[in-house]
Amino acid sequence: MTAVDMPIEVRRLLKSYDLSELRWLVRQDRHAIVVAILTPGDEAAERWLWRHCSREAVRELLREFHGAGCDNEGRAVLREKLGMTEHELPPRPFSSVPWRG
Repeated sequence: MTAVDMPIEVRRLLKSYDLSELRWLVRQDRHAIVVAILTPGDEAAERWLWRHCSREAVRELLREFHGAGCDNEGRAVLREKLGMTEHELPPRPFSSVPWRG
C-alpha cells in the first residue's frame, strides 16, 4: 500500500511527501507516516493507524528510528501518547543556539 491508497485523513498529513513513493511496508516510510499521524493529533488519522498497527509495534518503530524527523515538542507528544520514556525516545541531541545579533 502506498500513501495514495490511504484515506484522505492520512494523506493530508503527508503533504510534504510524494504519496506515490511512500510505502507502508517500508519501515522508514512507515515511521514517517506514524510520526505525521501522531504528532498533530488528528483523531480520524489515528483511528486508521490503530486499525493497521498495534501500539507496541508503533513504540518499537519509534525506538528503532530514535524519533528521527521530530522536534523535541513532537517527541514529547509521542512519549505522552504512547507512554514512552526519554530513554526510549530521547530529546534531540542538538538544539539551536540562541543568536546574539
